[in-house]
Amino acid sequence: MTKVKQIVPLLPAVDIKATIHFFEDLGFQNIYKKQPRSGSYAVMRNDYLKFHLYTYKKLEIPTPTNMYLFEIENIDEFHQHLETTYQENVGKKPSRSGLPRMGTPKSLNFDRRFSLTDPNGNHFIFVEPYLQKADHKIQTKFERIYWESNTLAYSHESPLEAAKMMQAGISRYNLADEQPQFVFQAYVLLVDCFVLLGKTASAQEFYLQAQKFQPQSRNIDDKYLQDALEQFQKYEYLGY
Repeated sequence: MTKVKQIVPLLPAVDIKATIHFFEDLGFQNIYKKQPRSGSYAVMRNDYLKFHLYTYKKLEIPTPTNMYLFEIENIDEFHQHLETTYQENVGKKPSRSGLPRMGTPKSLNFDRRFSLTDPNGNHFIFVEPYLQKADHKIQTKFERIYWESNTLAYSHESPLEAAKMMQAGISRYNLADEQPQFVFQAYVLLVDCFVLLGKTASAQEFYLQAQKFQPQSRNIDDKYLQDALEQFQKYEYLGY
């Protein structure tokens, strides 16, 4: 019986030296570097995965069609490994915007995920599936808009469209009628979207709005609200 033993992505790179250097900062090793074609080809590997790089100078950047989905376990541990290694090598955390960039783990309907995009626009999506789809028990139209915006921002990688949808929801509905935790999450989502878009003034505006609805209790079981609180804390500098 035929059996597929391994699937290895093959990625294009305009500047292969710069691309190799980026992945080395994340903790990968080029196990091909002593081979004859090492100037135009590479095989990158860490303790978790392996992929190949080849030189393609005519590549148009970014390359949104070059997407690679990896299903993994312990996604937060994996993200922390990449982030810590990069920070040790470079002196700062990976950027969340521009190229290259790395997102933070987010809880969505079917999985928890984050993405990594290399200098060429090659897009890695790392997911840890849930045993069953999350049941949000949506009570209002505002909550539905929040979840749709959340998906746009972190599953579809469309912070601009997510921000437009969420802002429309905030202007359309009376927030006094909504659960404070969803209003808080909506404003944190907007903060994050505008940070990713490089619009600091808008991010600061929505950060101050989020402060008004910030939960005071530290004992929170809702993983989505926990995500929002952790993200909010990372943006404390916007409040000054």
